[in-house]
Amino acid sequence: MSEAKPVLDILIASTQRTGSGLLCELLRQSCEIGRVGEYLNPPHLKRGMEDSHLDMRSVVLDRIEEASQGRSRAVKLHYPAFRNLLTTFSVDELLPQKVVNVTRRDRLAQAVSLAKARATGAFSSDVVTAVVPQYDYMRILTALKQIRDQDAQWRILFGVLDIEPLEIVYEDLVASPDATVTDILNYLELEMTGTPVISNARRTVQRDAVNADWRARFSADYRSAELRGELPVQA
Repeated sequence: MSEAKPVLDILIASTQRTGSGLLCELLRQSCEIGRVGEYLNPPHLKRGMEDSHLDMRSVVLDRIEEASQGRSRAVKLHYPAFRNLLTTFSVDELLPQKVVNVTRRDRLAQAVSLAKARATGAFSSDVVTAVVPQYDYMRILTALKQIRDQDAQWRILFGVLDIEPLEIVYEDLVASPDATVTDILNYLELEMTGTPVISNARRTVQRDAVNADWRARFSADYRSAELRGELPVQA
């Protein structure tokens, strides 16, 4: 294994629709951590390279330094974005000692949320859209498979490299934000300087009657004879 020095102090490892964006906001409310967020995803990096005429490594390092604001170098990454960075950085450079893995207990609710966000383009509550999403069984099934596969990729990575991340579950974060954030700060060895308040966050829960309707319709479709067997087996 190489001795490359990590370019990050903290990694929030996640899959889409696990409340990882909300978690980042609550951390910023609660401690001196700089700007932790999804600022290294492929579209952002592509625009950064086009605007600056720099290579990806230079853009990434500049963005990490800018976001840290002289504090901890922290970033949130979904697994595809992590894989994209591996084209330029080694695994050792990208994996710090402090890793927080954010998951969701109810994967079907997560898949419905992801399918709905993809249909409307509204991946956070501050995005206004006039699009009326239409139920699509295959869109939800595809989201469910991708969530399963990406979560498995994180776990394979952690297992192979003997990494024991702090495990955070979306449902626990929403139910007990104070306790969850306290656990994270204790793990990160950061002092709490504020109180995490979900109602003060820019991102709020987007779940509504559409989610409940799609979940019920998906479950019914899955039970039908012609669709049975397409749901991916849990890893």
